[in-house]
Amino acid sequence: MAKEKEKKETKIEENVEVGEIRDDMDLLVKCRGQEQRASEERQRYDWEWMVRQLYVRGYHFARYNRTSNSVVFSNRSGVRIPINLVGAHLRGVRNQVTSFQPKWEVMPAVTTERAFDNARFSGKVLDWIYERAQIKRKIKEIVNDSLIHSIGIWQFSTDSKDNVVVNRVDPFDFYVDPDCKSPNLNDPEFGAEYVYVTYSLPKDYIMKNPAYKNKDDLKSDNIVASAQYKKFILQVTRGASLRKESETVLLHEGYFRERDENGDIKIRLVAYSDTSLRPLRDEIIGEEYPFEILQGDINPGELYGESWIKHLIPINRVIDALESHIYEYNHLFAKGRFIIDKNSGVRLITNQHGQIIEKNRGSQVQAVTVPALPNTPMDQIASMRRYLEDLSGVHDVSLGRLPGTIRSGTAIAELRQADSTNQADLVDNLEDFL
Repeated sequence: MAKEKEKKETKIEENVEVGEIRDDMDLLVKCRGQEQRASEERQRYDWEWMVRQLYVRGYHFARYNRTSNSVVFSNRSGVRIPINLVGAHLRGVRNQVTSFQPKWEVMPAVTTERAFDNARFSGKVLDWIYERAQIKRKIKEIVNDSLIHSIGIWQFSTDSKDNVVVNRVDPFDFYVDPDCKSPNLNDPEFGAEYVYVTYSLPKDYIMKNPAYKNKDDLKSDNIVASAQYKKFILQVTRGASLRKESETVLLHEGYFRERDENGDIKIRLVAYSDTSLRPLRDEIIGEEYPFEILQGDINPGELYGESWIKHLIPINRVIDALESHIYEYNHLFAKGRFIIDKNSGVRLITNQHGQIIEKNRGSQVQAVTVPALPNTPMDQIASMRRYLEDLSGVHDVSLGRLPGTIRSGTAIAELRQADSTNQADLVDNLEDFL
């Protein structure tokens, strides 16, 4: 009788375990499907983001080779000079936006002495977090992301000592519900139903981290990024190091909403790798997503905008082409052009008397007059620079140059104020974000 009871309990436990495994596998199928949908919907932005990042880094003539599935930077089609004005203007806008030194300030809710003391104490705590978490640098990083990708993302968490940790999330690694219409992911109506983030982590970190479970089938994949075009960028920045074998795992973290009978929302976290059969983590983490998004520009009803840098790159391409053309002309003019008879035996001898040109008797050597460079290229460069300044909202005065013949301090201050007004949307978005 006891043996039959024991067998029955064992069978029940086995059935329960099989049911849990089946539920875990169904959960991973759901998560991978959501992440795949978000990735496909964002695919058109990925290419644009890669081109913009390479352009800001100075690779103005990079192109994608479909045969080798890689980014090629060299070419033999003449002289090409990159004039990275976009990078300079981006730095100017970033400095303008952060020039007011954004920082948290705590104000008392009521005018009592205790409320003022609490506000003062809270301010000191936030100042300590500001310094320890390097918020000043991370604000510049997120503004930089918002100008290039149209959004910048922060993730909030705590370390083993319960200290607040603020991390920048690369927009390439951030996959959000395509139906999300608001930068406030926690908006009950227009926010995101799910968010996925990917990280390339050492396998040893996951294996020895007690927060993860079901690690028996974990295998290293040595994948550096989930987004294809981010891999191309890493090819540029890291080069040969990508080919070295390393024990890393591409970890996927999914955050999605679950509602109870009363409609109250809880955020569920599920972590897994590409080879996972069961979740590495599966838990409820709270009522809100641990992410905040800064929008670089505003497109009503859309999370992703066109980005500030998009409209500057075509202007910079024209300037690159014109400057390369002028350089080729100057190079040709300095060396000269000559008409010589075939088999004329022309030879150049350089000695203490200078340069001597030898030729066969009766043959002709004649220098060709190079026509003067017209003013058109220089005029067009000046026009392109004006367009670039107007589109970026960064003019001479913001780049440290005196505009024309203006020397009045009041006039210069007014021009600087006008330039700052051009960035008002981004400043307002940053204040709302913080």
